[in-house]
Amino acid sequence: LVAALGCGALVMPASSPAGAQERAAGAGAPRLTGVVTDPAGAPVAEAEVQVVGSGRSVRTGATGAFRLEGVAPGSYLVRGRRVGFAPALVS
Repeated sequence: LVAALGCGALVMPASSPAGAQERAAGAGAPRLTGVVTDPAGAPVAEAEVQVVGSGRSVRTGATGAFRLEGVAPGSYLVRGRRVGFAPALVS
């Protein structure tokens, strides 16, 4: 999903791990993982990734990757935000 407003845009493709839930091997703990990039494909560090309505969020690392532990299986609206970029939403 690309949001085209503002100085830049954040990209969190629905087909990427941004919309994926997985279980840690052997731990049984579900988690939400993904990567936030700009439209050119460069990673966006320090972006806030939030599960809308849950009060849960995490910041991306230097590679744009994020991991939010303990997210129960289900459908969610996930928002990515970073100063200088328009927000992106993925469901």
